[in-house]
Amino acid sequence: MLKKHHYIQFSLLLFLVIFARFFFVLDRYPLVNAIDEPALNQPAISYHDGHSLLWAPAPNAPYENELWFYHGPFYPRFQTFTFRILGISEFSSRLPQYLASSLAILALSLVLICSGLPKTGVLLPIAWLGDRSSIEVLLARPEGIALLALAGAFVVLIRRQCLSQWLMVFLAGFCTALAAGFHPRACVFVIGAFVFLAADLGLSAFRRLIPLFVLGVAIPVSFMLWCAVPVSRAVPDIQAAMVQLAWHAHLSNAENFGHLRKGFTDFRWSCPWVWAAALATVAVTCAAFARRKPLHRVVLAASCFACCGLIMFLTSITMHPPYLVFLTVWPVIAVMAQIESGSSQRRLFRVIAAVLLVAWLPSMGWNMMRTREAYKFYSALSTAHLADELAATIPPEAPLMVSGDLYIAARSPTRKPFIVRQASPPSEWPCDAWLALTTSAEVPWNVSQLPGRVVHVSNENLFPGFPYSPKLTILTPCQGFY
Repeated sequence: MLKKHHYIQFSLLLFLVIFARFFFVLDRYPLVNAIDEPALNQPAISYHDGHSLLWAPAPNAPYENELWFYHGPFYPRFQTFTFRILGISEFSSRLPQYLASSLAILALSLVLICSGLPKTGVLLPIAWLGDRSSIEVLLARPEGIALLALAGAFVVLIRRQCLSQWLMVFLAGFCTALAAGFHPRACVFVIGAFVFLAADLGLSAFRRLIPLFVLGVAIPVSFMLWCAVPVSRAVPDIQAAMVQLAWHAHLSNAENFGHLRKGFTDFRWSCPWVWAAALATVAVTCAAFARRKPLHRVVLAASCFACCGLIMFLTSITMHPPYLVFLTVWPVIAVMAQIESGSSQRRLFRVIAAVLLVAWLPSMGWNMMRTREAYKFYSALSTAHLADELAATIPPEAPLMVSGDLYIAARSPTRKPFIVRQASPPSEWPCDAWLALTTSAEVPWNVSQLPGRVVHVSNENLFPGFPYSPKLTILTPCQGFY
């Protein structure tokens, strides 16, 4: 019979597998997201280059010269430390969230093992290997870091015997609010933690501890307010910050219910997994409300967080795949913990677990294909060809403007390119700058919109040897400057 330390060793081994799977290809795979990665990381790059942290992702962005609060305000400021320590590269921009998400799964696995649920603790990282979320954390976005903060909240909520009540309540508020600082939609988990504490401790006992919970929330919120201080003032401009958040949330015109009707086609082989995770969340939430006897502490916390994740996902504007990071982990924990804890509803949850397994298999197949692709085309995805092309084509002192997917790849020790911002019309692009644009840039342009420029490189493969390579076009400055 396996003992606790055997499960812990297996969990650590799975963590190494999870982390090593894409660690060696982070600088090349996946291809850069032409909108999200430059918008979320360019402020830190600008700061690293000796300029302001301010960088508007689009020409019509509100308060673009006063404030940066378009997304979770903590992420670009966190990235300034990353770039200062590791330098500016695709690898360094992606490493924090990839490492944070891997550590989050490890922390959850270990706390489940130590809480008397060793099988659940081992099955969680196995499920993560096939979870679509484990692919989404490869991009330089804040979801992985926010997941680590939520994992910290989950750990303190279910291990209260190791902490005093006041410290547990304080840390629960602090960790969930910290997650909201990296991703604003994670604020629903603050409410979820509050509801869990009220249900677990009892209203009479929790009433005395509410000030400590509020204090824990107030510390990250205070830093958010500091992030909302415009460059021209000494006090926060809450209205401007909320306007920027609302503007960024509506950048996409996609409708969430329209996405539901299409069956999450963007998720491809992971569509069944998305539906299964959502349905499992509904099932564990209904079971938690219907049960009269007290639930296992882990099951209650996981059900509460699963409900929060589903609310966050369904109320998002786009239901984009990165938001899955907040949804899929918790129903897996809740279902497996119900079975392993000997719940009287074991039969129901075994059926749910079987549905999750069937839905997980194609998602695992998709993840395996992505892993194989990353290593198969490792050499082909080198940006050396782009660097050679730019060096051979563009004079070293000439200004360069690039599409968003080249925001880091086009950099060199002597060249700091400007980025074509989303929805920026060609008429606003500087006439004295060279242009390097790709077919995956999602920038509306064609040669007829660029009078006076000459196509110097036409539709050349950005990654020779990669069958899905975007095409690169390099255009000269306007004739008057050439």
